[in-house]
Amino acid sequence: MFFLYEYMYLKIKTLEHSKMLLSCIQTFDDFGASFEGQEKSSEDNIKMYILVNGTVKLSRGKIASQVGHAVQKTTTRCLGTEKWTQYIRSRCPKIVLKVPSEELFIDILQQTQHIMKSYVVDEGRTQCAPNTVTAVGYDPLFDSEIPDCLNQLKLY
Repeated sequence: MFFLYEYMYLKIKTLEHSKMLLSCIQTFDDFGASFEGQEKSSEDNIKMYILVNGTVKLSRGKIASQVGHAVQKTTTRCLGTEKWTQYIRSRCPKIVLKVPSEELFIDILQQTQHIMKSYVVDEGRTQCAPNTVTAVGYDPLFDSEIPDCLNQLKLY
């Protein structure tokens, strides 16, 4: 019973801190610019999928960096397209999935050859061997375009 009270106390404290942070940044001049163009549209849902190579042992920070590379590469290629505009209006949802084996990764990439994507190949300066594929970022996909093979993966 004590554990439940402690859990609830921590949950409430976390929520209070979260509200404090939001209240603070909402007063900053640049806060509104973070949401420009992100009016929720009634269009079909659209999401960016990023696959992370789960066979490579990387720190959480390195994984975040590799996901960032995938998003940046995809963004650079998609900027200015109508689909990108729709993605921005949908508030830029991203789904990061872990691929548990190299064989499955290859199978998924073969099944999705027809979909544009960005490959993150690490230079090997810190935590993995040179030329290691660490992540793959898919151009934003409407719900109707999401291949079944991505649905079998778990969130990272």
